[in-house]
Order: sequence, then structure tokens, then C-alpha cells
Amino acid sequence: MQVDLQNADIIYLFLLPAQLDSIREWLQKNMRSDTIIICNTFAFSDREPKYTHTSPDSRSTVMIYKK
Repeated sequence: MQVDLQNADIIYLFLLPAQLDSIREWLQKNMRSDTIIICNTFAFSDREPKYTHTSPDSRSTVMIYKK
């Protein structure tokens, strides 16, 4: 399957770490420089998020990345 990410302002991902790492390079290559990636619960293993928010009850964490 091919997906055109050139029009995406935000990409929302809810994937396990292994799947995140397997698409990281593809995302970087195919998304615009100003696109924001939001990861729910799991983070990329080799990238530091620009922003992290954990819910008050500590049940969920969201990480925000920029290219």
C-alpha cells in the first residue's frame, strides 16, 4: 500500500515500538518538513520527542515529534 503524506499536517500513530522503528525512515522521507507526528503510548526508540504529555492518572502518554 502506498500513502501520500505530502498533504498531511499531522500523523497520528498508535503502534508498538518495533513497528514505529520500522516506518521511521519511510516517514522522514515521505512527510513534509512541517508535519507533526503524534505517538500514543509508545515512542520511537532513537528520537527524542519535542513534547511529552502524560495524563494525570498516568494511564496514557502522548509524544509529539517534528521532522
